[in-house]
Amino acid sequence: MKRSERNHIICEKAPVIAMILSMLMITFIISMFSGKDSPTGYLIECGVALLVIVAFRWWFSPGFKGCMRTEVSPGEVLVLCLPYVLRIIADTVYTGVENDWYFEPTVKYLCMALSAGIVEESMFRVFSIPIGMRYLKSRHKIMIIVSFISLVFGLMHLANLSEGNPSMVVVQAFVTMLESIFFCAIYLRSGSIIPSMVLHGVYDWTCFVFDPTLENGILVAEMDIRIIWPILFSLAAGIVGSYMIRPVMHEKIERIWQDKWGLTGES
Repeated sequence: MKRSERNHIICEKAPVIAMILSMLMITFIISMFSGKDSPTGYLIECGVALLVIVAFRWWFSPGFKGCMRTEVSPGEVLVLCLPYVLRIIADTVYTGVENDWYFEPTVKYLCMALSAGIVEESMFRVFSIPIGMRYLKSRHKIMIIVSFISLVFGLMHLANLSEGNPSMVVVQAFVTMLESIFFCAIYLRSGSIIPSMVLHGVYDWTCFVFDPTLENGILVAEMDIRIIWPILFSLAAGIVGSYMIRPVMHEKIERIWQDKWGLTGES
């Protein structure tokens, strides 16, 4: 017998609150199992995040199809990813040249990058974007969702103020807002969180292993004019992400998420 869908009162009555609670929930759950600055600790965080994703899929079943399967062709996913791949290459080349091709790959950095891709995407986009697309009623909901999530994602990085160079941490918070626009856009356009997880993880890994001014992912160097180029790279990512979700694409994005929620054909 087909199981009926649960009532989600908070999502229906206060979708923005539901989006915030989804971020806080996954953050709290992961924090219960984190705390070890080690490869094992980061892998545990990834495992917990993936389990919560499964639980989210189950909680909103049978209506929600989950966040892993794409709703577009593999070729379209590759096209959507290409601008950010070029962004990673450009940033890596620039950072390598500026730092005499400093390169320090470690198991810890690999696990940190996995955690950045899986855990941070889970905290800020995996749950909040589907909830917003399903329950927000505004015709501007796509821009509201992306703006809100990107603002929260950037502000979250201000938590590093106590450990890094304050001015550089503020810059980091700003550029992560811009990066978030692209990660939101590719999730909205593909219907899958996997491309965002992969691109986010690969980008962070290149930063960890090619940039000696980072300590555990935190900018500790003094402010320098050379920071303008990484800012421009992030600005380009934000602009491309905004273009990917421009108004003419809203109907297509709506169809993708209507299908993911099993609402195709509803008025």
